[in-house]
Amino acid sequence: MTDIVCESTHTDELTTEDLEQLLELLGGAHKVALFKESQFCQEAGCTPDQLEHWLKAYWRQHDISMVLGGTKRVERYPTLLVKEHDGYLTLRLFSPTRGLLGTSKRKPRRAATQ
Repeated sequence: MTDIVCESTHTDELTTEDLEQLLELLGGAHKVALFKESQFCQEAGCTPDQLEHWLKAYWRQHDISMVLGGTKRVERYPTLLVKEHDGYLTLRLFSPTRGLLGTSKRKPRRAATQ
């Protein structure tokens, strides 16, 4: 059996129930992208050695225990990255930044009327 570990400030291990609850909080399994890190690199077009830099620049990491505790919300397009190492699965939760999505928080300017 493989243990599931999440990168989080407060929680070291997730139970199956925790994972089910997380998926429910994120809108259901159909709303969450789930990738192995190697697969994510292929899809994103970055090399594995560039992954951490790319994630830091364009993605927002979320504390899974805070999401489970209801104190943190995840924005659009939640993405779980999975890495297997020594019989453990490490889960990290991300959402893309507005820069990656090509959107801005600013409201569009109205055209001047004459």
